Amino acid sequence: MGNPYPPRPDYGPPPPGYASPEEKNWALLTHFGGIIIGFIAPLITLLVKGPQSPTLRAHAVEALNFQIPWNAALLVGQIISVCSGGFLFFIPLGVWLVMAVFCVLGGLRAS
Repeated sequence: MGNPYPPRPDYGPPPPGYASPEEKNWALLTHFGGIIIGFIAPLITLLVKGPQSPTLRAHAVEALNFQIPWNAALLVGQIISVCSGGFLFFIPLGVWLVMAVFCVLGGLRAS
């Protein structure tokens, strides 16, 4: 009985440029979507378009590797804010602002 899974393709460096305008839009949505819905946007891109395009897979992995720790920091900031009775409300706000700035920079570099 053979291996039920297809062989894993070589995920080398992504090719330069985008194959289509749709691919560029997906890359931008991957980076900018992290501002609003966190790591869900790059995860959707990775699962939906990642197997079809090595460029989009590279962008999705990069955005996902950025979003996961920053969303964890946002969660910790929110816990600290709640435990302080709202006195330290600026901690999650500051984390979100830093995350938003870097998401915009990532989206600009992707375009």
